[in-house]
Amino acid sequence: MLAVLALAGSVSFVCPPRPVEEVAKLEGEPCGGACDSYGKCGEGLECFVEKPKTSPFSFAIIMGKTEKAGICASTATIEERRKLQLGGRTLAGGQNEASIESPEVAAAAKQAITFMMRASNSLTPPNLSKIISAQTQVVAGIKYTLELELSDGSHHRVSIVDQAWMNPRYSLVEHTVL
Repeated sequence: MLAVLALAGSVSFVCPPRPVEEVAKLEGEPCGGACDSYGKCGEGLECFVEKPKTSPFSFAIIMGKTEKAGICASTATIEERRKLQLGGRTLAGGQNEASIESPEVAAAAKQAITFMMRASNSLTPPNLSKIISAQTQVVAGIKYTLELELSDGSHHRVSIVDQAWMNPRYSLVEHTVL
């Protein structure tokens, strides 16, 4: 099924042409492989390949990238498996949900309101009523993305970065009225 082409001492794989009408694989059937030799998954399915259990010093690295066969699975099932492969951890540098009751979120919200009041030209600026949602992200410090409800009923989304080693400690990155 694979043709091997040797030119000037290098080895490469050349995939043969595929049939025009190929039957899509169903959930649980094998898929993928070198040149998709096992076939492609049907609509709403994705070819899931288990994490390789080979040594980093194996011959496959010298050969180059080799495609392993997988199993067709629904995208929800694949996301669950990927989370298990990562050990249930979240993506490094990605946004994570934060507790709206945490003191760090409350301090960031307080600073965001202070920045908003400075930018306001109102004699009676609105106060913070409640924190609706909070997300954190590790950047050069901790970035808090907060959705706030103010005493006048307006909703605001703010992004504020906490850099404990800086003076001033907090900086407003983004402010949007929703």
